[in-house]
Order: sequence, then structure tokens, then C-alpha cells
Amino acid sequence: MSLYRTYRPQTFKEVTGQHHVVTPIRHQLETDTVAHAYLFSGPRGIGKTTIARLLAKAVNCTARKGAEPCGTCVSCLSIMDGSAMDVIEIDAASHTGVDNVRENVIENVRFAPTQLAKKVFIIDEVHMLSKGAFNALLKTLEEPPVYAMFILATTELHKIPDTIVSRCQRYDFTNVATELLTDRLQVIAKGEGVQVDATVMEEIARRSGGHVRDAISLLEQIFTLDAKTITADLARMVMPVIDVEQTFALLATLVNKNVEQALWCAHELVGVGVEPARLVEEVVQLLRLALLQRLGEGEDKAYTQEQQQQLKMLFANTSVERIKQLLDGFLVAQTQYSDYSYHIPQLGIELAIVEVCGLSSSIDTSASISQTVVEERGEVEPRSAVHDSIGERRIMEPVHIDADPKAETKTDNSVTIETIKKYWSTFQKTVRERHASLPLALELAEPVRVDSGRAIIKVKFEFYAETVNQPKNNHFLAGILTEVIGENVGIQGMFSNVEQDPQVTSVLEAFGGKVIG
Repeated sequence: MSLYRTYRPQTFKEVTGQHHVVTPIRHQLETDTVAHAYLFSGPRGIGKTTIARLLAKAVNCTARKGAEPCGTCVSCLSIMDGSAMDVIEIDAASHTGVDNVRENVIENVRFAPTQLAKKVFIIDEVHMLSKGAFNALLKTLEEPPVYAMFILATTELHKIPDTIVSRCQRYDFTNVATELLTDRLQVIAKGEGVQVDATVMEEIARRSGGHVRDAISLLEQIFTLDAKTITADLARMVMPVIDVEQTFALLATLVNKNVEQALWCAHELVGVGVEPARLVEEVVQLLRLALLQRLGEGEDKAYTQEQQQQLKMLFANTSVERIKQLLDGFLVAQTQYSDYSYHIPQLGIELAIVEVCGLSSSIDTSASISQTVVEERGEVEPRSAVHDSIGERRIMEPVHIDADPKAETKTDNSVTIETIKKYWSTFQKTVRERHASLPLALELAEPVRVDSGRAIIKVKFEFYAETVNQPKNNHFLAGILTEVIGENVGIQGMFSNVEQDPQVTSVLEAFGGKVIG
């Protein structure tokens, strides 16, 4: 049996999301004010049929506690196994005609229930009924027998005649938020004895678009790997997983118009198995959310609140025009560039990156040639700028390091964390001007403390910490930090996927340990 059937909620408490629907229905059951007709509308796979069956079970339960069906009485058991003759489920997609309505509903409703207290008609995909079928149903919906209840479900509310809608209590179902969906998936994974990485769960939730049934189906596909622990690397065998944090890093490079770093980020994501088309789709979705956030109306249930706040901070100083330019560029990648990507799938996103970073415009090459001649002569020339139609682009000033990169940087113990934080943005800006790749490792980094004259910075990924601590890079960064602050100071990258006490961190650094739980 499929997982979504195995784990179909059997009580209202187990329903994922839809609190605006469950709460009033529970109240009606508790106060015995249940309506005779309901209309459930909303996207596929989010609980319309499930709640319809729960409602049918609750009104017929002989040992109901409040609003929840007991699940053990004869009525509940017969409805759960589908043997209850007084709960009639009709698929309107295959019974569209007026004759079907007369036979299955109008004639049937005349007879009192044989086993249960109420005869419940659940009509799924009700929008598929013909005009004649709707007209035949009107009178029965308006004045049904006291023992009859109708629950209509549809994914296309606009196709339901107003005369039908006005005779029902209408409830609009919505897509389920990522946090709620991942929690439900974790419950199912635990029930199956499988441990799944949080990154994989979030990707499943985003791919499902908030549809619970789709999410559970994707989870079931992951379970075919037949492993008790499913990591992101293992999950990529059947479903490429996009790390949102890495996508944020890509967006940060686009904001700064750093084409080299942006291409590197894109190639890294594609290199671990992410489909270029899926990556473009993810970037478009995030840029759309960023645009809405800047306009004051941004929210997307496909991302956690923490991720949405992180995105808001990333684009806090970016104009609406710039975000729209980025969005336009990647929308083109979804359409126009797809024709060129048959043999090179990543070509579309590469062209989009070049476009939005401003390199597609013609650049004044005379300044570049002049700069080259000066460099060949060994002359020193102040930094100059090359202008294009997009804006000003700086030529990176070479940094000369006379000291041995492997030598230990002499530090000043008087430097405080407050000083580091005060000049941190200036430090990041200076690094961007003088180095092509290191700024990426510092993009989302933050200084956390000063230890023995070294600025300890927390980075987002382990390989970022390795990049910062590599001797040559470390010496380069320490030189710039010293230059910006005006005092000798070193720098050290630190990666941690858990929040921990500074004293614990100091012990780990001293003895080379790591946190395992």
C-alpha cells in the first residue's frame, strides 16, 4: 500500500495544516451544529477527501469524544475499511451526466441509512458534473432529508455554479507550509525506521509545492534507495537536491555583479547533480520572493521563516529595479536560452549570469589594453575604472605580499570584537576589490570573537573555513584586515552546524575535537 494511504490521518489532530478548516468543523461537531452540505475547494493532495472522510466518520461514530471519532467502534471501522454502505463516494469525473446523479444521489437519498446514523455523499471533482447534473442536484441540496449529508470537493471552484455554492458551507483549502510539511514527513520517516537529512526533507517540501500527497510520494521514492540513513548525496541518485544556502551564495554574487564567483557557484551546484533547469527555477522563485519582500508583501510557504528572513537581509540594500533586472534575466533563461541548451544544459544559466552581471554589453577595451601595457612595463598605476552601459566595474588592484605566506602573522592582543565588527563591512568590500574568489567565503560570514589576537569568523560551509584557513589565503586576509583596522590582527575561519558555547569552541580548537551530538 502507498505511504500516503498508509499514513492518511484518522483523526482531526493528525491533519497537516488546514487549521482554518479543521477548527470550525471541530466546533460544529462539539456543539452538534453540523451543516447538511459542505463544499471543499483547493489544490490537489492537501486533505479535502481526507477531511471529508473524517467528517463522515465523526458524525456516525457511536463513541465520539468531543470532535474526534474513536476509530474503534463498528461505524468507524466500516468507514475506514470502505465497507460502510451509507457512506457513498462518487467520482464526478467519471459520472458526469444527469442520469448518474439521479441514480447515485437523488434516488439513493430517498432511503434512510441502513447501518449508520447519517447517509453521507462525498462527491469528488464535483466541477466535472454537467449543467444538467448540477440542476438535478439543486433541489436535493436545498432540502435534503435530516439523515443526509453532502460533501463536495473540487480543485476548480470557478466551474461550480453559484446556485450550488450558495447551498453549501464553503471552505477553501491552502497549500501547506514547509515547516508543517517537513514535520509530517519526519513522522512518516520515523514510522518507517528511516533517518532522512533535513536538507532532503526541505527539498521534498519545496518540490511538492505544499501538496501533502505529492510530498509523501516523493518521500516514498527516496525510500526505494533501501537505506536506513538517507543523506543529501544519496538522495541525489533519485532526486537532485538543491541546498538553499548555496543558492543564497549564488544570489549574493549576482547582487555584487561578480560574474566569476557566480559562475563558480552555478558550476558547483550543477556539479553535484542539480539540474540546470531546476536551478534556474529555484533562482526565479527566490528572486520573485525577494521582489515581493521589497514591496512589502513577500511570503512563500515553500521556504522556512528563517530562510525568508535570510533572503530579506540579503537583498536589504538592493533596489527594486536591480531585483527586477535579475528576475528578467533568469526568466529569459527559462525560455529563450532553452533552445541553446540541448547539448550543454547549463548554457542557459551561464548566459543569464553573464547578462545580469553586465558583461554582455560592450566594454571599453582601450583602458584594458593600457592597463596591460603598464603592467608589462612593470610600472605602478593607480586603480582605474572601466565603464560600460550597466555601470562602473573596477580593475582589481594587485596586492603584493612580500612576507612568506606560511609565516605566522604577528598579532595585537588589544584588538576587540567590537572593533572587528565595526570595520567588517569595509573589510569585505576591500577583499571584493582585490580578490576574485575569496569574497564568496566571506559573503555570509560573521565575526564571533577575538582569540589571542585573531578574529574568529563563523562561515556557512566547512569548505569556506578551509579556504579562509589555507596559509596563503589566511595571510592575504590578515593583511587586509590589519590594513583596514590599523592594528595587527590575524583571522581564522570556523564552521559549526550547531550553536555552541565559546568555551566549548575553545576546547575543541585546542584539542582538535568536534561536536558529535
